[in-house]
Amino acid sequence: MKHLSLTFLLLILFSLKSFSCSCYGDRGFCQTFQEDKSHLKVILGKVIKKYYHGRYVKVLEELHGNVTNDTILVWGDPGNLCRGSAGEPGDTMLLAINDSSPNGYHGDTQFEKLQDYEISSCGTYSMKFKNNMLTGYYSKPRSSGVEESINYSDFVKEFQNCSFISTYSLESGLNIYPNPSNTTIRFASFLKIRDYSLYDAVGKLIYSAKVDDTHHEIDSYQIGAANGLYFLVLNSFGNERVIRKIIFSR
Repeated sequence: MKHLSLTFLLLILFSLKSFSCSCYGDRGFCQTFQEDKSHLKVILGKVIKKYYHGRYVKVLEELHGNVTNDTILVWGDPGNLCRGSAGEPGDTMLLAINDSSPNGYHGDTQFEKLQDYEISSCGTYSMKFKNNMLTGYYSKPRSSGVEESINYSDFVKEFQNCSFISTYSLESGLNIYPNPSNTTIRFASFLKIRDYSLYDAVGKLIYSAKVDDTHHEIDSYQIGAANGLYFLVLNSFGNERVIRKIIFSR
């Protein structure tokens, strides 16, 4: 009975951790900023020291919004919130931060206070700075595995609008993950997706839906898709069409 109870408890804890990360986090810094900038503050700062799962950061420059002090406390991930990293002591970091919400979904009431700041989840909120260059997931999503470097002065000029994103096509800015999947496949794009259709291997329409967003998910159980190969057809508002193979394998 004790063994059963321990196993049950571990399953619950694992489920809670998985749930905390069930969001669309596969966005590069610029897409993250464009979609979340109404509540973000962007700073260049040097990490001074650790404090539990937080970092004391000396503010070197404010790029978007204003923070309260020259040195601020930025909270990262305690292990179950899926937050990004604010760096390690000695690092100079570009950080996109929120006001701390210790009583909210992302908060930790034991340590985090209202006057603090936090790195959010569901996106890319930090890049490393060295020798006047920023390095990280700038225009590409994390799943690409491709970190980019950009001159800091060029970044300051263009990040407010991220004008380069307009050069993306639906094809080049599209990410589908995980693929294959046992239940749910997600897709995210720099461009808004108008709708999608799913066809089986012989061309029969299985499901179609409007999206009107940059991200969406397909649950194989909800749409009645069995194991196998499918063709996912995505349409943008610019009448661009992309066809990708996806696999459900349970």
